[in-house]
Amino acid sequence: MHDKGSIQAVNLHLRDFTHHIKFDGELSRTARFAKSKLAAKFEEPTSDNAAERRKDAWSRWIGSDGGLQRGRLLGPHWAKARLIVHEILDDFHLGDLVFTNGSSFEPLGNRVSVACKLTETWTITHDCFDLFAKYSYWHRALKFSCKKRFESYCRRKGLSLSAVNKKLYRRFRFSPNIGFEAYKFKLWCVVTFVQGNRWSTVPKNNLKDRSICLEPLCNMLVQRAVGLGIRACLRDKLGIDLDTLANHHRSRISDPKVATIDLSDCSDTISIWLTEYLLPKRVLNKVLASRSVMTLGPDDNFYVINKVSSMGNGYTFDLMTLILTALTRSFDPTSTVFGDDIICQNQVADDVVDSLKIAGFTVNQEKTLINSDYRESCGAHFIDGEGYITVFDIRWLKTLHDLIVACNKVAILSYIYGEPFTSLMKTIWTCVPVTLLGATVERPTVHMGRPPSYDLDTYIRYGPTIYVNPKKNVLRTLRRFSGSCHKTGRYSVALGVECRLAPASRQLSSQQWDVFFQYIRNSRLSRKIPRMVFKSTLVARVGEEQIDFVRALLPK
Repeated sequence: MHDKGSIQAVNLHLRDFTHHIKFDGELSRTARFAKSKLAAKFEEPTSDNAAERRKDAWSRWIGSDGGLQRGRLLGPHWAKARLIVHEILDDFHLGDLVFTNGSSFEPLGNRVSVACKLTETWTITHDCFDLFAKYSYWHRALKFSCKKRFESYCRRKGLSLSAVNKKLYRRFRFSPNIGFEAYKFKLWCVVTFVQGNRWSTVPKNNLKDRSICLEPLCNMLVQRAVGLGIRACLRDKLGIDLDTLANHHRSRISDPKVATIDLSDCSDTISIWLTEYLLPKRVLNKVLASRSVMTLGPDDNFYVINKVSSMGNGYTFDLMTLILTALTRSFDPTSTVFGDDIICQNQVADDVVDSLKIAGFTVNQEKTLINSDYRESCGAHFIDGEGYITVFDIRWLKTLHDLIVACNKVAILSYIYGEPFTSLMKTIWTCVPVTLLGATVERPTVHMGRPPSYDLDTYIRYGPTIYVNPKKNVLRTLRRFSGSCHKTGRYSVALGVECRLAPASRQLSSQQWDVFFQYIRNSRLSRKIPRMVFKSTLVARVGEEQIDFVRALLPK
């Protein structure tokens, strides 16, 4: 209850600060910018207009899809982009089957772990079945899960599993691959066929919801494999690694010669006809086979959609990056794209915007910055003459973890900009439990040449102060101990690594095969398989004895 009171009190102070925000003339440009960003997304959640927000989101989503019905006359740069796409996807092959986080077409509530997905309903569209069967046949977890599900299917139907297997053998004995044909038959019996994905929303703010589509589970696995295949081609052909490209974008905005272009609802504006024009046939077949042709709307009716995919599809991000990269590279060979975040040279930025509009994309004018002294990309902000700007946004606090992160953010802004963040920091610290307050820390260094990074939620015990690795404090104490004892010649301090053989913490039975596969995915093993455990130890050596000096220094 004490924590809830602290969270509510800090929420009220932040609300007063953001609602009565005043841009004082004596504040620097960077401080005013940080002040406005802090207040941009802080608002008390409300459900009063939830139905209206959901209805408005559906109207916008179905309206944007209606605008993609017919093709457009594309310019010469799109023709060049087509050649670039074909060159990039020359060696395309599907990636691994990877389970993604989140829900699917069948509502699972909070049961979205790998174990639950292996045992719950498997949904799939008819178009995707052959591709999923062919690719999942070589996946150990999915193949074993299909076997277990088929055993349950036979029990429910009152069938003998051995008799069914004999009939399947006689049925497919002349096939070149008997095992695959039998697996395909069993898979057909245990999956649930659906017509497409399911439309839903996630809250963006109190005034607007964001539309997403929840894909059938099996479709999602194939879609992710397609996306990973595209991602591998971008890495191998162009050297663009989407796993690290966001950091590269944060560094590129320090160059005054580049412009940043942002698109609105880009994932919902990639039409089928544009995809058919750009992609090679063998890749297009996999994209179209794994997509959902129809969407289940909020009125429980299915709608045939014109977009190739929506937010929630497994390959949307990678396909969007591929298409936009090909277009911008037709203007500027140095351009890079991360999702819908485009960076290119200033002299070609206007032409890029015109080509995007021709293909049906909507440019976000507020975040599109051409020939500007301010640039923004992937969460980083840069102003010529000022360097990187440290800004944070804070949402309504709900948990103790949110409280710690928010206090850390305000403390960092106070260290950098001073007032009015210092007053806000002192005010909210009076509401924070004393047990969460850490020791005084040094002022962070702001680097002009690269974007700063902060640990806001690591070791929440250190509360509303900038996190300092406790290991450094331990080492500092040990060095002082060693220095004082070195004079006597009797003591020394050593940092060592102990390696021992240890089992996992949980014994799995043969009935928990689904949890076993989940353990493997998370690099966890059962007790039947030993694993090596590396334990760092700090010891103070006193004569011939070793004293565990860490437990007395690390916080309880």
